[in-house]
Amino acid sequence: MRLEISEKEVEDIIFEKQLLEQHDIKCVFRQKNLGVAGIADLIGWDRKNKAWVIIEIKKGTIDAKAYAQAKRYQRSLTGYMKKRVLAQGRNFIKFEQHKPYIILIGDSMSDELRFLKSLNDDDGYRTSDLDYYTVFKVEPRLNIHWSSTSQLEYNEKFHEEMEDNFEKLEAAAFIREAREEIENGKENDDEAV
Repeated sequence: MRLEISEKEVEDIIFEKQLLEQHDIKCVFRQKNLGVAGIADLIGWDRKNKAWVIIEIKKGTIDAKAYAQAKRYQRSLTGYMKKRVLAQGRNFIKFEQHKPYIILIGDSMSDELRFLKSLNDDDGYRTSDLDYYTVFKVEPRLNIHWSSTSQLEYNEKFHEEMEDNFEKLEAAAFIREAREEIENGKENDDEAV
């Protein structure tokens, strides 16, 4: 039986557990509408580099289509921020140094995107001149909790039997080792004679 996990569930895990914190990135927005560019999965804030991060998540392989989608989001967010900086009369040169960059997340990467820099291999100083990727493996687990009395009793009995069997196997292994030592000792005694 194979359990599938959806892209939304991966997004939930990354956002709720703040899995990018190890890279100084705090996920701030989910499903952020960027107008005609579309809806970004996540937008984060890179504390160290003082830049916004467009985070695009793919359930499977990160491919050129996902990259193009993220670049569209990046252009849209950059354009919006540029207008705000100019309208407010803030330092445009400083803005250019801290433009949004992209992180693509998936369970594997297509060969056509091998030019992207791995988020895990960088030195922590990221710029909009480079785009990044990281591979996350999400392995769902199935936990079954028994609540019926008969099932609990069966489980206890089963565990007791397994412990007994284990002890018997340990005893048998000990006896086998002792016999081998005795036989090896006799062979050594015969050779000495």
